Formats: sequence, C-alpha cells, structure tokens
Amino acid sequence: MKYRKKKTKYVNYNELPMWIKKVEDKINKMSHGEFCDEMIKFGKEAKKYGGVLNLVFKEV
Repeated sequence: MKYRKKKTKYVNYNELPMWIKKVEDKINKMSHGEFCDEMIKFGKEAKKYGGVLNLVFKEV
C-alpha cells in the first residue's frame, strides 16, 4: 500500500497566487455556512494547482 507524503509549502503572503487572494476576498464577506462551502471548493481548487495538502504562512 502506498502512502502519500505530506506536502507543506511555506510561502510569504505577498507571493500567493492571485486565485488564492480572490478566494480570500470572498471569504472575508461570507457567513459561516457560506464559509464552510467555500472551504470545500478551495480545497478542490488547491489540489488542481499542484496538490498542496498543507499551506502554511510564515508571516500572518
């Protein structure tokens, strides 16, 4: 049985791709229910763009 390695990519906030910033702008304006639905979409979108499982910010 093969196990996938966990991928953690450290990025600075200024280096984020534009699609993440667009999603973030939408999230800031949402209710809790809408936020949960958007997180599911965000996870699927992240898999399309390189399959990053854990996205961690160095400077928050």
